[in-house]
Amino acid sequence: MAIPQRPLLKPALYVLSLLGTYHTWGRTIVDGTLVHLLQALHGGKEYILPGTDSPLRTSITGIYWPVDYLLDILIVFFWEAVDGSHPSTSAIGIYFLSQYFSILTGIYVDGLRLGQSRAITPVRTMLWLLLFQMMAIACTGSFWALWYIAASPLIAENVSLPELQRRSVAASWPLLLVLPSLVVGYVLPAVAMALPSPKIVSNDFQQLALVTWNVFPLGVFLVHKALWAIFPSSGDTSISASAHLKAIRILNAISMLVSFTVHVALSSMSLTTLLFPSLWEPGFISEFLPATLVIPPVSFTQGTTVGHGVRSFFLWDQIFGYMVAILVAWLQLRTVIVARGNKLGWMKLVVGIVGGTVIAGPGSVCLAINWIRDEILLNPEDSQRADQKRA
Repeated sequence: MAIPQRPLLKPALYVLSLLGTYHTWGRTIVDGTLVHLLQALHGGKEYILPGTDSPLRTSITGIYWPVDYLLDILIVFFWEAVDGSHPSTSAIGIYFLSQYFSILTGIYVDGLRLGQSRAITPVRTMLWLLLFQMMAIACTGSFWALWYIAASPLIAENVSLPELQRRSVAASWPLLLVLPSLVVGYVLPAVAMALPSPKIVSNDFQQLALVTWNVFPLGVFLVHKALWAIFPSSGDTSISASAHLKAIRILNAISMLVSFTVHVALSSMSLTTLLFPSLWEPGFISEFLPATLVIPPVSFTQGTTVGHGVRSFFLWDQIFGYMVAILVAWLQLRTVIVARGNKLGWMKLVVGIVGGTVIAGPGSVCLAINWIRDEILLNPEDSQRADQKRA
């Protein structure tokens, strides 16, 4: 299926990828982060993790190149984001974890829709998400979007409403299994890697937890497959629009609650640095100012360790990642709106996205767009007619 005829879409995505690569990996070259990272791996002596007496674990799977080498890069890169030495970086990381939770929910749901293209399988979704982990979503997200837009029948021109409804329905039970799969494969490793070491866990355990989280797409995939095999059905497993909507409402509501709760908690905490500065230790105020947690740096500052450049990387990675995810969600919603013969003005769209981002966070907005799409597409009256015809 060809990419819908939108002349500026492909160039815009290529530009986003170029800018995302520049502001993430490009900045690591200029600010010295990449140099410190390479020195840790090729310094000629055993690398000691910052703030510890523990060496970098160089054998994880037993296959040094390329598997353990890439995993070592991820350990070194993320270590100072989870060890508490850079509070603002840790806060930004927690925020992204929560917002990404909602984005992932939408991605996994789209992969389970029965009318989805054969090119968009759970395995390929897993591989794309692993690529995001290895290379950053700011660099590779646009290429995923181009692939998804070209392959998915959920984004198409001149598709009929009944056909779009048929393609969009998923079996309810696999949808509900997405939540426990994300909890086990994504949330638990994130919690494990954030446990203080060596007070609660060993430094070695934290390194393994970092590795486990960074390969979470594989974990989520395996957990979902295992749960589906162990619990193949539960209650109402009918494939219908009404069953789909029930499952989607449960899944989306819980996922958005997670993202919204963390958004409100961190936003409120950050605002207290302006409203009630006396509550903070002087050295911590600058770490949690709203500008520190939201606005990515433009100027370059040379760092002394890898951790000094990670905050910038996180912020820019999030910005471009959110943009791509929301764009794809919007294109799917637009397909539904067009199929129903309606229109949505750009002003309402922009106000909705910006307002929703301020209130609940960009990940919540992305999932909300997906949710609205399903509610508009599979409204109860049309669903009853479709179910009667199917019966």
